[in-house]
Amino acid sequence: MSHFSSEDEALLQSMLRQLLQSVKEKITGAPSVECAEEILLHLEETDENFHNYEFVKYLRQYINNTLGSVIEEETDRCTSAQNQGEGSGYDTLVQHVTKKTRESKEYREMMHSLKNVIMVVVESLINKFEEDQMRYKEMQRKVRTEQHSSYYADNCSDSDSSFNQSYTFMNQEQLQLLVERLDPAQPKEVRQEAMQTLCSAPPSDILNCESWTNLHKHLATALSDPDSNFSDKVLKFYAKTFSSSPLNMTKELYTSLANYLELYFLSENNYVPTLSTGIDITNPDVIRLLKKIRLLNDYQREVPSFWIRHPEKYMEEIMESTLSLLSLKHELSHVVSTEYLDPVCFLALVDIKAVWFKKWMHAYYSRTVVLRLLEKRYKSLVSLWLSKEKNLYSGKELQYIHFVHSVSLLGRLLIYKQGRKLFPVQLRNGKDLMSLTDLVIMFIRLIYYSPKAVTIHLGNYSPAGLITDVLRILCDRKECATECLYTNAVIEALLQPLHDLLSGTEVHLNYLETTLIHIADILARIAATDDGLSLLLYGGEKSAVEGNSCRGAHTIVQFTKKLLDEDISVLPGSEMLPVLKGAFIFVCHQMYSTCEGLEVLLPYHLHESIAKAWKKTSLLSERIPTPVAGADCVSTVSQESQNFIVLEETLLDDLLSFAATPKGLLLLQSTGTVNECITFMFNRFTKNFQVNGCEKFGYGVIVSQVAATASGAVALQSSGFIKALVTELWSVLECGRDDVRVTQPKSTPVDPIDRSCQKPFLALINLLSYPAVYELIGDQEIPNKPVYSLREVPTDIIDIVDRLIIVNTEAKIHSLFNYEQSHIFGLSYGNHLDLLRENAEKDLCQVLMYCDKYLRQQQALLTTSLRSLQGGYTSYDWFASSVFLIMKGDREKTLRFLHQFSHLLVSAFLWIPRLHCSIHLPDSTAVSGIHPVYYCSAHYVEMLLKAELPLVSSAFRMSGFTSSQVCQQWLTQCFWNYMDWSEICHYIAICIFLGPDYQIYMCISVFKHLQQEILQHTQTQDLQVYLKEEAFHGFQVSDYFRYMENLALTYRPVLLGDMRNIRVQNT
Repeated sequence: MSHFSSEDEALLQSMLRQLLQSVKEKITGAPSVECAEEILLHLEETDENFHNYEFVKYLRQYINNTLGSVIEEETDRCTSAQNQGEGSGYDTLVQHVTKKTRESKEYREMMHSLKNVIMVVVESLINKFEEDQMRYKEMQRKVRTEQHSSYYADNCSDSDSSFNQSYTFMNQEQLQLLVERLDPAQPKEVRQEAMQTLCSAPPSDILNCESWTNLHKHLATALSDPDSNFSDKVLKFYAKTFSSSPLNMTKELYTSLANYLELYFLSENNYVPTLSTGIDITNPDVIRLLKKIRLLNDYQREVPSFWIRHPEKYMEEIMESTLSLLSLKHELSHVVSTEYLDPVCFLALVDIKAVWFKKWMHAYYSRTVVLRLLEKRYKSLVSLWLSKEKNLYSGKELQYIHFVHSVSLLGRLLIYKQGRKLFPVQLRNGKDLMSLTDLVIMFIRLIYYSPKAVTIHLGNYSPAGLITDVLRILCDRKECATECLYTNAVIEALLQPLHDLLSGTEVHLNYLETTLIHIADILARIAATDDGLSLLLYGGEKSAVEGNSCRGAHTIVQFTKKLLDEDISVLPGSEMLPVLKGAFIFVCHQMYSTCEGLEVLLPYHLHESIAKAWKKTSLLSERIPTPVAGADCVSTVSQESQNFIVLEETLLDDLLSFAATPKGLLLLQSTGTVNECITFMFNRFTKNFQVNGCEKFGYGVIVSQVAATASGAVALQSSGFIKALVTELWSVLECGRDDVRVTQPKSTPVDPIDRSCQKPFLALINLLSYPAVYELIGDQEIPNKPVYSLREVPTDIIDIVDRLIIVNTEAKIHSLFNYEQSHIFGLSYGNHLDLLRENAEKDLCQVLMYCDKYLRQQQALLTTSLRSLQGGYTSYDWFASSVFLIMKGDREKTLRFLHQFSHLLVSAFLWIPRLHCSIHLPDSTAVSGIHPVYYCSAHYVEMLLKAELPLVSSAFRMSGFTSSQVCQQWLTQCFWNYMDWSEICHYIAICIFLGPDYQIYMCISVFKHLQQEILQHTQTQDLQVYLKEEAFHGFQVSDYFRYMENLALTYRPVLLGDMRNIRVQNT
């Protein structure tokens, strides 16, 4: 390099030209100089021809000649050190050699020499470039003289290349001259030409110039120019800069625009409309002002997408200037009348729902800064938003637009914790404070008194709809709902119209039905969460109204019953009445579909009211005449028919939801609508309809509950549900899915159940409780056909048993395409306990026969088609057998004990056959075939599980399986096959000596013991199989006795009281 000749310089120039020509499109397309530099720095990563450029080859050769020996020496030194155990790998070697090379003297000398040479070459290129530009400039002046009026119509050249514009790059002298020509003292023509030149120059050069302070003052003055064409050019420059420059440049322009607008509103010489005159959008001054506000708002909406890549101070400057502008109302109050519109009104005109604020509050990064500024400097802005609600009903459209904007801003604030911390806020009168609860209550009251005139014309912008949307968002966020909605004061505000209607007080509400529907929507969302449900059922803090902590749920259910009976004088004949009924029944639905909610609502017999209303609606819908084409009443009849059909389906769905709990299923059974409900569920299931707006896990839980009873299993079969599940199982086992493209043969299955078949298998297992299985296949023979067609598809449980389980003939084997997978089944075997003498079997048989005879004498005569209720108890008497073992095979002692034991309450829950079709049960309960162990014990197991072990409760819900079904199986078998014999004895003794409610606490203890396994098997999606097949490894009653005692202290009064009332008519 010391002998750098003119030939070398020319060679390097040609190399650089080649490189620049190759990357020209990338560089000219960059929005700024910084971006162009980034493109060049990362060229090796983005350009596949990078190593083919002559300049790159030249640099590589030059570096190799200069530093090659240094790198080799350092590599040898490090390699020898590694051989002696001092090194730690290839990566470390590269890093070490690189570091030492860059620290070497040769490297520093090379960089200094290379820099000097490249600078000489670049300066030569620039000189040639400037000469070319001067010639081009002269040519442009001639063209501009000829086409002065149209040449600058666009802000950029047609080729999108800065090399084809008047100025590619502008030096400081040129920029200074441009600033001087934009001075307001200059003639109009000079200023317009300067503005045109400014629009054609790169924004990066302009924003980085030394005269920016004076320039942006001139631009602000130009924005107020009476010539709209000239001011529009300034706006175009702002818009172009906003869209093509980085944040560090555009924030300067944005703050200057915000400051200009702030001064505009402060000046008495500028035209600012008043509330009394309104805004005339044909007024030129208003048009120009709205254009500037729109440009400001456009940038507000776009800037959140990229400000995270820049220092926080840039973002804070933008926010500071924005909030300063919006809070201008207070600063102006002493200058002009408060009747003048403020900047917020104009911003609301162009962004009525405050989308800009929603975007600013979306990310934590920006939200923190906004809330900090509001807290420290602009808290008065919140009170400004609050103040507008009070003047909402003045009838002025501008105030209403401001109201919509304010509601959107306040709603967004309430979503975030720091935003809620801004409250309480001092109102503009300087006296009152508005707390978070006060604000929510004010929102609710605005729903009540939404003006008719506004509601009719605004559609989605109606006050009630807007505020309901805000409250919906709060309901759907747990933390927000807890702080804002879950208080007695808010619940009382929501229920106030219901109190008035129930008490006969005159109600002054506009659009009463619509208002009540909004209230029902909010209440339903509150009831859909555990905390909200608890508040409605039991109250939060002590209620201030009549000391009634349960008033929420009671008021809702009383009002709902009156709606169903059409016993509210102000609502009869309303077109919205069917929708209103459905809305409030759904609120109750959210409560009675849980165990705790059903207990509170039970005294109101809501299931009877809904069933009665459904039957009435069903009859009315049948009587509606078929519309005749061309008749005048076609549309009216069709609408009426549609309303009744929707209400009919809604009522059926609400009845079906009673089946979500064991006791609710008993209530549903008493209404006689089980078959209709299950058919309705199956129709929705086949169409893949969503269950409802608040349910996430489908109908699995309801199907599992229904299948735990004999009558439910019959309803499932008659609806076609079981056939659909069996068909799906057969399809995946034998046929495979039609929509799966087979690219390779299936491997031989190694799991008991192939993963592709697991879901339909589990869906079928959910149905296989003992009452369901006996009802579906009891007293039936296996078909055992001599020949099975390959197209013959099973349709019920007995067919599955015949084709897949008892594969005992060649015909069955040959009828299966996937015999290795399809015929796999399990067989459980028992251990010999060696507790009795060998001839004790005869005595056990006599004990069981005597028990059957004795219990038949206490059976009621029932008229039913259920197989399980025809005659004696069909299942095995596990309890009597257990007592026989405890008595060491003594037949007389066993019978004497059982006779005396049958007079105790605990016998109803430990000795399952004791209450089979019993005269001691109400007739409706006995004929349902649902045992107290299910609708009482298993019901309370579900309730306690949700309170004590919420993770386990959620696991059951997600799996579509129910704890009540598996508990019914455990308790029916006295935990045989699950516990050790000693633990079974402890279970029986504890329940006899301490009370039948310990049966429930025992189940909860088992779930507590199995919690980790339950959660694990929920993930592997085989929870049903695990709980039905696996023993309770390591479970000992003594380990959980204290736990059960603590449960008894909390729950015994309710549980034991309900167990004692099983002879009372629950329905």
